[in-house]
Amino acid sequence: MASSSRARPILRTDYFGQQLATKIDRDATVVATNSLALPKPLAAPDSPLAQPAFETKERRLLELQLMNYFCFDVCSSLPGTYFPETRNIWTVVVPRLATNYDALLNAIMTLALRHMLCSGCQDIAPLDEKYQSVVGTLSPAVADAASFTSVVLSLDAFASLRDRDIGDYAAPVQWLHLCKGVMQVFRVTLKLLKGYPEANINKIVATSGPFVERSQIMCEANRNQFPALLMRQPGESNEDDAAYIETVSYIGAIQSAIKAGEDIHSTTRRLIVYPVLFPQRFVELLDEHRPRALVILAHFFAVAAHCRTSAWVGDIPKREIIALAGFLAPQYQHELAWPLITTAQMAIYAAMIIPVLYLLFRHGKVGIIGWFYLAAFCVLRILGGALALGGSKTATIIANIGLSPLLLAASGILHESNSLRKVGDAKVEWAVVLALHILVAGATAILAVGASALQSSSPLPSDLIKVKVGITLLLIGWVVLVGWSLQSWFRRSTQHSEASRAGRKILIGVAFALLFIGIRVVYTLVAFFSQKQSLSPVTGTLVVRIMLVLVPELVASLILIAYGWITRNDTSPKNIEGQAARIHTRSRQGNA
Repeated sequence: MASSSRARPILRTDYFGQQLATKIDRDATVVATNSLALPKPLAAPDSPLAQPAFETKERRLLELQLMNYFCFDVCSSLPGTYFPETRNIWTVVVPRLATNYDALLNAIMTLALRHMLCSGCQDIAPLDEKYQSVVGTLSPAVADAASFTSVVLSLDAFASLRDRDIGDYAAPVQWLHLCKGVMQVFRVTLKLLKGYPEANINKIVATSGPFVERSQIMCEANRNQFPALLMRQPGESNEDDAAYIETVSYIGAIQSAIKAGEDIHSTTRRLIVYPVLFPQRFVELLDEHRPRALVILAHFFAVAAHCRTSAWVGDIPKREIIALAGFLAPQYQHELAWPLITTAQMAIYAAMIIPVLYLLFRHGKVGIIGWFYLAAFCVLRILGGALALGGSKTATIIANIGLSPLLLAASGILHESNSLRKVGDAKVEWAVVLALHILVAGATAILAVGASALQSSSPLPSDLIKVKVGITLLLIGWVVLVGWSLQSWFRRSTQHSEASRAGRKILIGVAFALLFIGIRVVYTLVAFFSQKQSLSPVTGTLVVRIMLVLVPELVASLILIAYGWITRNDTSPKNIEGQAARIHTRSRQGNA
């Protein structure tokens, strides 16, 4: 299995790789219920972390490897370790604490397993019994270690969301209940450690700074990041509405930090810490599957997608948002437009850019223009999604000008087709390419200036006119491109070679792609001339943004990639040179 293979380079035996993958849930339960005051439950005898009747070499090696992995691999990705002192605490002090505190040692082992086998992990059990027994006998000597145990296990619980079963969707309240348990432990331990500046957990808390300061989180600026989520629904009590608003403030604080350009490691720290602070009433409403609570949860995961490169986040946001979209009733789907579209767009184009860059290399200089602009289009869409998650107004500008590189990509790939087929005069071809570039570049500049001005606090009527002029010029550019494609379609190739046949295939791909690009261009024109919010590429309904924005661009890009992939071998520089040499040889033989 995949998770086993990932563990083998570290554990070096098939047996332990399989055991770690299949027994992690049972081991996590042992960690969760193993108490200082209560007798230890019997662990499965075949579990690698189960307490054996006698020590073995395999167990000692396993624990050594897990601790080594924790210090050198896990700690580097923990929230807050960008501070040197915090990193030293996690890599040096915490392992030392664990040697005298079994619960922390077991938690470290489990977290190391989770990091290794994140693709095969399961939900971990709640830790209420463990925490109650620890708190009941707590003293300053063990409070420090108990605090770190809470942090480690809450982090492990968040990471475990990536592989929970979401087929029959249920809100991840178990994770949030664990977060509330962590909060209870922290209240007791921090109170007990007050006045102990040498306590390591106090040093880490000190680095939290203003991002956990309630007065800075519960501000109007954070709440207004998502105004639609603040609308009170019929039948909601004052307590319910207050819980929703407080939760939205936490999510808005994360988005504000992203918008301000905060480091991704700091933002990941917020993602781990803020759910611990969510109001208990919100967790209860989420457990009842209240629609407003589920929509707010979807927005939390949409913001979390900004940190998808973190080992602790990964594809969790995408899985949760897609599952929520399938669970919520149709009347609530429009409220998921922002998290669903932005998350899907970033994930799709991040995956697409890899084959595009490969085709840029394979097609060589004859296709460099087209594939370069297609790569630029993918980057622009990824950037637009990231800015949208950050609440940046620049996302609106990028959404409007994103068509430009797609049009230029189609023109460049069409030029590649004509070059391979040797149709028309080369100078005329380059003149058409240059003219189209000037037209699209001018349209993009006018559109960007107008769209930027429309986002200001006092837009002028002339700003909207600029946007309309820019969109109209893009439409003219598309019409020119269609006309050029039709002319190329009816021109005969002067050669009969593999490269010429590849050029014909590419021309077919460009023709199909232009149909979907046309849908996107015409839609944008209608959206800006009608000025309807429901048709806006940024604020439109879920159906509009998927069917008229995401799908046409995606299908056009995939068509170009598909035909580029089919012809990748026939259009390589070496293959073209070889074909030219063979044609020249046959020509000389015929003349002889």
